[in-house]
Amino acid sequence: MIPSLEDLSIKTRVMIALAIFIAAVLFLWAASVLGATVPMTPEPPPSKFDTHLIELDQSGLDAAYVNHLNRLFSTWVAEGAKQQEYIRNGLRTARRAYIEARTQLEQRERR
Repeated sequence: MIPSLEDLSIKTRVMIALAIFIAAVLFLWAASVLGATVPMTPEPPPSKFDTHLIELDQSGLDAAYVNHLNRLFSTWVAEGAKQQEYIRNGLRTARRAYIEARTQLEQRERR
């Protein structure tokens, strides 16, 4: 039978707490290490469709950006357009993401 905590000495309680703490730290460390090692998908080999695919990617990125701005604006207006910081932050985030994605496309285009 397992003894209750009241029956254990202070030293034993501290050792149990320390073991639980160490197990939790190891679990969190393992989860962060395994989660951080997401394998990158390798680039497919060059093909005759690459130029067209890049054009489609650019077109899709432009369309996604416009769609996002439409949703952002509609949501802001629907909420009364009271908080200007909401629209400012949303626009900033959208621009930053667009610039990053467009930069990645340009790097792929140069290859």
